[in-house]
Amino acid sequence: MSDVHPTARDGFQHGSHYDLHRPSYTDEIVKYTISRLLHTNNEGVKFTVLELGAGTGHFTRKILQHLPHEVTYLATDPSVGFLSVLREHSPNVTTAVCQATRIPLPDSSVENILCAQCFHWFATEAALQEMTRVLVPGGRIMLIYNNKLYTRVQWMTQIGAIFDAYYDDSPRKTNGKWQETMESSPLVRFLEHKFMDDFPEMKGDKNFIVDHFTSISVIAKLTGTEFEGAVKKFHRVLDEHFSDEDEVVMPYDSEFYCVEKC
Repeated sequence: MSDVHPTARDGFQHGSHYDLHRPSYTDEIVKYTISRLLHTNNEGVKFTVLELGAGTGHFTRKILQHLPHEVTYLATDPSVGFLSVLREHSPNVTTAVCQATRIPLPDSSVENILCAQCFHWFATEAALQEMTRVLVPGGRIMLIYNNKLYTRVQWMTQIGAIFDAYYDDSPRKTNGKWQETMESSPLVRFLEHKFMDDFPEMKGDKNFIVDHFTSISVIAKLTGTEFEGAVKKFHRVLDEHFSDEDEVVMPYDSEFYCVEKC
């Protein structure tokens, strides 16, 4: 039985489109994440890093560029299609298809768990139980996010209102439930929460920006006239603010959140 939310299951089908139209991660947040990794000499450790929800590997390939060769890394995702794209970019990394609630590893076999742009999809006590099961004592869970700044500029506020209409009960990072799950759980202890001064670059012409919006699950799962209607709404906002020749820069910041196993 799958614990993957239907919106993620249906909206994350097209790995190549997703990979082409999502921002990467800044050197600042990647290097900071590496600086916070726990290293132990515990017997039975199989992986220094377990990445959950690795998707098509945007964060995976960025962090692998900076990690020492001796670091053992397992990249996982529930989507076979997304992992196939990840392996195209990072053929030497170990991968596995799995959900956060069913990790195919022994107890106390992982030192660090990384979740880039994904923890809100499985922010449940059941997932935390499974994640802490595979962590060594004091092992760390690190969340990394690129956040759209919807209130920074008028056109992004208008785009945010369009997305609001499509989200229904789908998990969303901005509602803060992921943080409530972390802070209310007796399984983990808070260590750190910070925002980075540097920010990921996401820019292109209007068509590229709309393609990015269509890679977001609540839009990507739509079909037929409903999908076409959403695309028209995005274009209408962009046409109001930009010419066809303009380069559109989407405002973001980067966020890092870390807890350790109690």
